[in-house]
Amino acid sequence: MKSCATFAAVCLLSTLAAISPAQTPQKNSASSPLAASVQRPWTNSLGMPMVPVAETTTLFCIWETRVQDFGTFVTEKKLDWYLPEFEQTTVHPAVNVSWFLAAEFCEWLTAKERAKGLISSKQTYRLPTDEEWSKACGLMDEQGSTPEKKFHQFIYIFPWGSGWPPPKNKLYGNYCDESVLRVHEDWTIIEKYEDGFPHTAPVGSFPPNPYGIYDLSGNVWEWTSDWIAPKKPERVARGACWLNSDMGIIALTNRGLYKPETSGHQLGFRVVLDLQVPIR
Repeated sequence: MKSCATFAAVCLLSTLAAISPAQTPQKNSASSPLAASVQRPWTNSLGMPMVPVAETTTLFCIWETRVQDFGTFVTEKKLDWYLPEFEQTTVHPAVNVSWFLAAEFCEWLTAKERAKGLISSKQTYRLPTDEEWSKACGLMDEQGSTPEKKFHQFIYIFPWGSGWPPPKNKLYGNYCDESVLRVHEDWTIIEKYEDGFPHTAPVGSFPPNPYGIYDLSGNVWEWTSDWIAPKKPERVARGACWLNSDMGIIALTNRGLYKPETSGHQLGFRVVLDLQVPIR
């Protein structure tokens, strides 16, 4: 198996890929985070558009943290970050990111934008909580005091509803589909579903949800800030990823469990900006 290259080693050789309309900087974005709306996202210094989610205090980035976003952090902090062995562009989701590195990225971005006066001293970038993530994908009434207890109330809900498999006439996310067989002949796939991406997809490649948020299902698992339960060693990740084909794993109510030092080709993250103000 060939070794992965570090970001620092390859970034000087790579060129920016063509950017789809969903990945272009947002026009007419809100001038202040507090003024953000689904129609007028607020865009930060890295070009990450943020939208409000009801019943939280947060703006959610509309897509997963991209290679170009995380790469800026890695370069400024002089860190080694190993890229996956499959091809990605700057607008693919960053992978091989542990919970610790994702949290450090949020701290770095908070300090950077406070220093520029782009966010206030009370506003903070962080990983979403498990509950916030659920609300962002439309699960407003989960019962339970911990992610573990909520998971025990498991029901099969997907971006397209409650049926399985995904509809053939519309794409909803990047899962382990028939295109995977072009590179991994013996993998278990979702039959008769083809999203066109055998590995990760550029962010924003599939339709957004009603909040204007992309890829809450599929592409990469997204770290949250929560432990699965007190005194247990795993952090919660949500949303499943490009190599999943099982309906129980892809269900929006599912939780992925990883120790915080874990990194892999399936793990990425999404940031939220905590405004400290309730959003209705």
